[in-house]
Amino acid sequence: REPVRVILRFSEKAAKRICETRWHPSEKTTLQSDGSLLWQAEISEPREMLPWIFGWGSQVEVIEPADLRDYVAADLRKAVRIYGKEEGNNG
Repeated sequence: REPVRVILRFSEKAAKRICETRWHPSEKTTLQSDGSLLWQAEISEPREMLPWIFGWGSQVEVIEPADLRDYVAADLRKAVRIYGKEEGNNG
């Protein structure tokens, strides 16, 4: 499979931690004027990044590819439905 460009935006809070480690051989990082960080890499299987992406919680936004962004957004909407339920309401 051809690598796909993945672009993530990390919050200012996460930017320093991201810059401390090289996460992927092809990665490029660009600090933004608002303190956030754009992280970009060519990834063969972007969905393999999901545990890493979800591990950053609200500190990361998937910019590209659209299908990865859509998958993450749909999963987070499911989580909101689960956590939005009143206590004791398991159904």
